[in-house]
Amino acid sequence: MSDPLEPDRPLVAIDVGNTRIKLGLFERRADRRWPECREFTAIPRSGSVPWNLLARWAGGEMLPTVIGGSHPAIIEQLQRDWANQRWPAPLVIRNFTSLPIDVDVDVPERVGLDRLLNAVAVNEFRPAGTSAVIVDAGTAINIDVVNPAGAFAGGAILPGLALGARALHEYTALLPWLGPEELRGDAPAAIGRNTRAAMQSGLRWGFAGAVRELVQRMTAETGLAHSPCLVLTGGDGGLLTEMFPEARYFPSLAMHGLALCAWHRNEERASDV
Repeated sequence: MSDPLEPDRPLVAIDVGNTRIKLGLFERRADRRWPECREFTAIPRSGSVPWNLLARWAGGEMLPTVIGGSHPAIIEQLQRDWANQRWPAPLVIRNFTSLPIDVDVDVPERVGLDRLLNAVAVNEFRPAGTSAVIVDAGTAINIDVVNPAGAFAGGAILPGLALGARALHEYTALLPWLGPEELRGDAPAAIGRNTRAAMQSGLRWGFAGAVRELVQRMTAETGLAHSPCLVLTGGDGGLLTEMFPEARYFPSLAMHGLALCAWHRNEERASDV
């Protein structure tokens, strides 16, 4: 029987975030290592696994699955769910020791797995000898650096758009709650002429300005003459593409990292035989 993680077989990658669970079907072409996302869906963190949808993706096969992310309790629940199905037991990526990347920070075991998975993915296309800056704009915004040697070198964490809106509403007496369509719609005017418009401006342009400032400072701190490879990802990453036209944008970069980790695990097993 073939190894379920061999690179010529499709696999399902599941990224468990703080707000959503993202599921994708990935394949790797024979002429390149990069995992191609063929199918994608996302469910709320408290949602049920869409087994019927996964079965359609699989086309009658019981595909291998790799799971990882930033919410350990939900990952454990997913692993229990898999035990009740006919699908093979998933590969669960739990910590940095399972990843094909060096982690050059003070306390590697405390770095969020989602940040490291992004870095694993970026190393597949980052030009050799070039650093990378990754902007992952989700519930929180992670802005991280991969150094020229390919190691994760740390970064910055700040609140995301929705988290900022929630804080303004819950920790003030009169400021309203802004829904997703108000936060992520057309770019607002900088000068808001009412409370909601002023909040839209502050949140959206504050978000953009914070990212720009940190990217510029991180670029300066790399100490290199050329600009780093800039990558955008996350649910709100698309809002930044016009500001950073030179950047590459992947809606769910960590899922690509999960697929790469699974195939890397299989390659390690094959080399040990």
